[in-house]
Amino acid sequence: MKLVLMLILATSLYAKNYQIDQSIPIHISKLLNQLSYENKDFQESEINNFLQSYFHHLEFLNDKLLVHILNKSYQMKDHSDFELSKETFNLAKNSLSKVSTKQPFTKYILESFVNDLGDILTERRFDSYTRQMKSSSNKISKEFKEIHKKVLIVRPWIKMLVINSDEQIQGNFQNLNLELLRKLNSVGSFLNKMTRIPITKRKQFVIKIDQDLEKAREEVKKLDFQLFPSKSKDYLPPESLPEPINDWKPKK
Repeated sequence: MKLVLMLILATSLYAKNYQIDQSIPIHISKLLNQLSYENKDFQESEINNFLQSYFHHLEFLNDKLLVHILNKSYQMKDHSDFELSKETFNLAKNSLSKVSTKQPFTKYILESFVNDLGDILTERRFDSYTRQMKSSSNKISKEFKEIHKKVLIVRPWIKMLVINSDEQIQGNFQNLNLELLRKLNSVGSFLNKMTRIPITKRKQFVIKIDQDLEKAREEVKKLDFQLFPSKSKDYLPPESLPEPINDWKPKK
């Protein structure tokens, strides 16, 4: 509990001063970005060391991260009466506003599950599946097993998003993010030992951002001016233009 409280209070002031190279897989990039907001001891050098250490395995680690998220879904699964419906979808979509810009990984994951819910609701057999789940038998027929599996994965995250407060969502993901980082470090270290590929030391994956320059660019974007004056409504283009004459003579 003390660790969670420390992380909540230790929001980094430095996380906005750099950005992670766009070549890094998106889930890992957003996770590391969010960790830098949540932990003042996990900043530019720590992020760069992580990416340098496991550079040759980042795609695999990115897939491993997603697998861990899916496994977490089954650990979280509940058999309550939390119903997935169009109303639930709208509530979940609106609830994404609970997640701040300092939680890019949380936002990305929950937004993905909201989109998955939208896909589930538009499946042709969803209404039939719902009716069967509400029946007294409560048995899953073979034709509904695939959609049932999707529901079990999506429902706990949608429930978290809709039911929990923004502070609760933040706390849940802070614990999850540390768990994911430990998992990635463990798998990455194992792969390094097995493959014996040298660590990439030359490349810098974290790019410094000039905050003053970024602010100036934002201000310029807000300006409403025209590079060229607009034509007068009384302007009439000439019917023809004079023939060009080359009468230039160089001085002797």
